[in-house]
Amino acid sequence: MWECPDYFELDNKGVLLFCPQGLQSKGNRFLNAFQACYAIGNKLDFRNLYFESKEYEEIDSGFDFYAPQTMSTPDGRRILSAWMSIMNSNSPLTKYHYDGCLIFPRELSIRNGKLIQKPVSEITKLYTTDYMENKVISKNQEIVAGLINCRDIKFDVSTKDNNAISIIDLFANRENTSHLRLVLDKMKNRFIVQRIKAGIEFEDEFGTERSCNLKAEKSISIRIIQDISSAEIFINNGENVFTIRVFVPKDQYHIFVKNLNGEVNVQYKIHQLREMNS
Repeated sequence: MWECPDYFELDNKGVLLFCPQGLQSKGNRFLNAFQACYAIGNKLDFRNLYFESKEYEEIDSGFDFYAPQTMSTPDGRRILSAWMSIMNSNSPLTKYHYDGCLIFPRELSIRNGKLIQKPVSEITKLYTTDYMENKVISKNQEIVAGLINCRDIKFDVSTKDNNAISIIDLFANRENTSHLRLVLDKMKNRFIVQRIKAGIEFEDEFGTERSCNLKAEKSISIRIIQDISSAEIFINNGENVFTIRVFVPKDQYHIFVKNLNGEVNVQYKIHQLREMNS
C-alpha cells in the first residue's frame, strides 16, 4: 500500500510523494520501518491517468519522518509539512498520550533532478540572539550559543585535507559524553548521524545511525533547525535532509566541534529562536 500520496507540479516537472510500505533496505537507504519517497517525472497525463518516472528516492534520510504533504502559498511557493514520527510502539511520548510532532515547514525546489528542501524564510521572524565566528579547529572546542536547544544553526566546514573527519556534537552534556553526533567523513565521502548516545534510547531495532553519500567538496554547508527534542539537518543547501527526534535533559544544550587528522576551518552563524507561546 502506498500511503499519503501527493502530486504537484514544480519547475515544469511532475512530482509524486508517497509512503510505500515495507521497502527492503539498500545499503544506507530505506532503513526505517516505514519510508517516505518522491518521484520526479513528466507532468501527469490526467486524460490517461499516467505518470512516468525513472526512479524514486527517500525524501528524508533521518530516523523520524513520515506522511509528507504539500501546499501552495499565495506567492507561489510549494511548502512541505510532515509528521516527525514513524509510529513506533516504544516512543517515549506514548505515556503522555500522544506521539510525534510536525517538521518545520520546508520550501521545495528541483535541482539537477533532485528534490531540494530548505526551511521557509519566515523563520527569520523567530530570531533573537545571534552568535557567529570563524574558527580553525582541531581539538574538541565548545561553541557558545545560548542555554536552550532552540536554534537555527549554519555551519560551513572547509579543509584541504581529504582525510579529514569533522565532528559536530549537539544536545551535549558538559562533559560531552552524551550527544547527538554528526560526522563529515571526507575519507569515505559520507555524512553520518549517530543517535546512540543522545539521551533516551528508542527505535533501536532500526539502528542508531543514518548516513548519506557525500561528494568530498572543499567546503560543505550544514544547516540545523534545532528544537528542544528534534533536529532537522540540511546538507549542502537541502540536497540531503535528516529529521531526528532526541529526548535529553534540559542541561544538555552544549555544542562541541572537533576534527580528526589535522585542522578544519569552521564558520558558523547561530540564531537563537524565541520560544513559542503556548
